[in-house]
Amino acid sequence: MNKIQKFIKDNDLSLEGYGSDLNSTCCIIAGYALYASGDDNNYIKLLEDIEENGVYALTASVSDELERVYDYAYQNNYFEWWTKEEARKTYIFEPEPEE
Repeated sequence: MNKIQKFIKDNDLSLEGYGSDLNSTCCIIAGYALYASGDDNNYIKLLEDIEENGVYALTASVSDELERVYDYAYQNNYFEWWTKEEARKTYIFEPEPEE
């Protein structure tokens, strides 16, 4: 299980929702993925990580929403929130080492 898959599992995020639930889940995953990747804006890598080894299979609607949200999250620096103490209190994840 890779880092993104572990994050989804540890935080009990559902990739089967719709509407505002799906949007919220996609915002969480996109922000964390940008943080975990060093904000490298690589949506294709995120998809590959989520679906690696068949752990999760994204429907077209989930993939479309995630792509839309991911671009927005990148443009608006969502990764920054994950560097704050509030993120560590809200979600389960290992903070990235500071450079």
